[in-house]
Amino acid sequence: MAARRCGRPRGSADPVYLRAEREGIKQAWDGEHAPDLRADKSWFTVIGHDAQLRLGPDGHLWYPYRKRYGAWWPAGFPQPDVIAVLSELVAPDAD
Repeated sequence: MAARRCGRPRGSADPVYLRAEREGIKQAWDGEHAPDLRADKSWFTVIGHDAQLRLGPDGHLWYPYRKRYGAWWPAGFPQPDVIAVLSELVAPDAD
């Protein structure tokens, strides 16, 4: 019942939207090497950073997560701009 209340299930994100977001991330780094991402349905895991971006059930807000003690924990407030969320997660002083 709780999963029903939270909106769209994890696997139902629009693949075209996710591809566009991923391409936007690559372009945003403007010549620098963009963080390596592993896509899993509506989540992007940032390789080498113990960081994850999750598309919320509304399909518009990105939620930052960090892996701590073997589990994923919220790491800030959701934002509609995936690049802003990712930039905060991989910033050198983010931990």
